[in-house]
Amino acid sequence: MKNRLLNYHRNSVAVSVAVVTTLIVVSYGLGILLVVPLNALHFAGFPLGFLLANQGFTFVAVVLYFVYALIMAKLDRKYEIRE
Repeated sequence: MKNRLLNYHRNSVAVSVAVVTTLIVVSYGLGILLVVPLNALHFAGFPLGFLLANQGFTFVAVVLYFVYALIMAKLDRKYEIRE
């Protein structure tokens, strides 16, 4: 029992770290590192770097929240965790 819960905890922490790391990489990459090259392109009259830095992070965050929920639901079923 204890080993099962420990494995569940390790897996859930790994998933959380992966989600947060992805959000940091996306926000840093789109918002800082790639903004100058992307600003050469325009979409709807706005520089693409500006749009992706603002809206791209939000889009990725929403997608990752759903992915996180699906992965955690799968882990809950695997380790028979009930709320």
